[in-house]
Amino acid sequence: MALTCINNVQGIGEVCGQATPITVISGIFLATPEQSFSTPAKFVELAEWNTQIAAGKIFPVQNILDEENQNFADKIMETPVGDKVFQFEGKRGKLLKLTLPLELHKILRSYSFANWRVYYLDRNNNLRGTTTDGTIIKGFKLSFFRIPKQESADANNAAFSMIQLQEANIQEWDVNGIYANPAWLGSDLQGVLSVVATSSAINTNAFTLTVNYVDNSGLTPTGANNTAAINGLLAANIQIIKSGAVVTPTSVTPVAGLDGVYIVSCTTLTAPATVQVLATSANLYRSNVLTLA
Repeated sequence: MALTCINNVQGIGEVCGQATPITVISGIFLATPEQSFSTPAKFVELAEWNTQIAAGKIFPVQNILDEENQNFADKIMETPVGDKVFQFEGKRGKLLKLTLPLELHKILRSYSFANWRVYYLDRNNNLRGTTTDGTIIKGFKLSFFRIPKQESADANNAAFSMIQLQEANIQEWDVNGIYANPAWLGSDLQGVLSVVATSSAINTNAFTLTVNYVDNSGLTPTGANNTAAINGLLAANIQIIKSGAVVTPTSVTPVAGLDGVYIVSCTTLTAPATVQVLATSANLYRSNVLTLA
């Protein structure tokens, strides 16, 4: 029986002489082992991705510049009479190269050998994952994840960072793989930025909160850390804990003329208490925990 070729169906393979429209990796999204998307619709929903990033379940690593396959060869033995005997398929591995500031390289390197899953983003904006039931989508389980030392710059190359990874089960793509091309750009997804918060003492149910990004690896000509003020924080970004209970701010007001400085007001607030900047899907920042006096 003849097969009809539907030319507008991507990835129909040999029936139409088309290849799967997957190209080289431009970014990866590290995911915690329990992370998943509950439906295919959630997998292509920008708000869901940002919500899971804010919750610390997904960690974007963007701007991959080069991808080198490090697949382990399939093992096929040959008998004395020339028969081939299949033993096992080799695992799929990759070496990815990117440029990172030293501070971000240090953070990424701290993730080495952790228990991760990974989603891939390619240069055609295809997102790849795996599903065993056609509904719940997860990242590919990794059996190896390592960030080697940062390569020193030379006359021909920048100071590159590298990512070595190996997938635990090739069937997660070859049998259960799934991909989508969302209406938004996967390259726009950003991770949670660690920031430093300082505060004044509580004064009449309010305090001043200052929030900055601090580059602990790059210094100014005077020897101080490079910093950048964090603007745009909302009440949803401020978590106050008093005697084990959450105290919701009534207002978080930027101080005019002072970038990254806010007046945080509450109906009732006395010391001691703690405050922390937490990430939301709109503002991806997380700070240290401060004790309010």
